[in-house]
Amino acid sequence: NADLVLLTELSHMLGEETQLPEILRTLIDGLRRALKVDCAAFYLVDDESGDLHRALPAEATRSEAEPNPTLELRSLPDVADKIAAREPALLDTEDSQRLRAAIGGVAGPFRSSAVFPMSHQGELLGVIALAGNRDDVGQNPRDRFFATIVTAFAAVAVKRAEMFQSVRFE
Repeated sequence: NADLVLLTELSHMLGEETQLPEILRTLIDGLRRALKVDCAAFYLVDDESGDLHRALPAEATRSEAEPNPTLELRSLPDVADKIAAREPALLDTEDSQRLRAAIGGVAGPFRSSAVFPMSHQGELLGVIALAGNRDDVGQNPRDRFFATIVTAFAAVAVKRAEMFQSVRFE
């Protein structure tokens, strides 16, 4: 029931908020609370380069004007393959440490992590990376289901923000 209440709150917020950064912050907060993870980060695909760039600063002290790091998946080819297939990637401790290095600027060890692709009509829009200092991040069906729903919410939010942006400039 708590998951349903949180997902309902998130869905109502999506209907009211039009600013993508605020939507993503709310979704990250919801993920952290529901899944009890230490790190939740959104990365969006850059249309020109195809790289994954962090959508928000990892910490509140960073300015939003500062460029956000790219998520380099070269050291994690299995994750890159899963994302290309639009499937979640569940990582063990060793790969989670590599993910932490790829994310950069995040303190503490990761014992497990998961990366969920965010897509809309087959198009990869980005990923959500979740990590924590416990052995089962993203491992159980409830966590995967919850993260998959939030990923779908995020994809809708990204497309909606793109639509609002294009209407503003036309």
